[in-house]
Amino acid sequence: ASSDLAGTPAPRPGTRMERSGSWLIVCDLDGTLLLPGRDDGGLGALTEQLQANGCSLVYNTARSLSSVTKLMKTGRLPCPDACACELGTKIVYFPRREWSAAVDDTEWEANLLKAMDASGHPDPTAELAAFAFAEDGVAVEVEDDDSRTKASLVLRAETAELCLAASRRLIEQLGVLGDGFVVSPSGAPTTTRKNGCKMFVDVTPTAAGKGCSTAHLMSVFGATSERVLVAGDSENDVAMMRLCCGASPVAGGVVAKKNVGVFW
Repeated sequence: ASSDLAGTPAPRPGTRMERSGSWLIVCDLDGTLLLPGRDDGGLGALTEQLQANGCSLVYNTARSLSSVTKLMKTGRLPCPDACACELGTKIVYFPRREWSAAVDDTEWEANLLKAMDASGHPDPTAELAAFAFAEDGVAVEVEDDDSRTKASLVLRAETAELCLAASRRLIEQLGVLGDGFVVSPSGAPTTTRKNGCKMFVDVTPTAAGKGCSTAHLMSVFGATSERVLVAGDSENDVAMMRLCCGASPVAGGVVAKKNVGVFW
């Protein structure tokens, strides 16, 4: 929210916070604002300038709220106006831009749980256990996560190629969950300390994800697609990017259309 909202209650679902001429800036974290070996890099000063000019800053990330909070607490990330965590399955607001004063969007989570119940798969985490295996140099296990609305498998292998091949196979197999869920890789494989690679395959309700959560936040902050700036770097960012003027990002290049920048 803009500077005149400091000290006010957090926005609630269905409440529009109209601010004529203001921009909503929605940023992915890992690979976009957070890069290996780079600290703040001027993010604090940039954020202060944007917010002073009436812009609202939102993080939309696969990270958990506790992980994002830790980054803010240590000063690596400035506090935003709102954060969509765990691939849009959890939304919190920071009405005073203080990391210690987060307010949950409980109605958003309740609606996701209802959608999951209606899909016939109220607990996808439990179902993912059937897809765990360790063979041919690849190990797949269910991520230990306390989220009720997001489930993930973590893949570990000796090479990125093995990780990617296993992820494609899993995504196809997880189609048994039906149309009520979206299955997607969470970024590219990363190198581990043991000289191997790992990556995640996430399962989220169709009603969540980065696209739906960004659309919800656009409604809360009263922002139209022409006044939203989105930044991201991977496949799970595409849905929120397409909300801005219908951009069609492509892998392996750079696409810019009005207020959209996509970097792979």
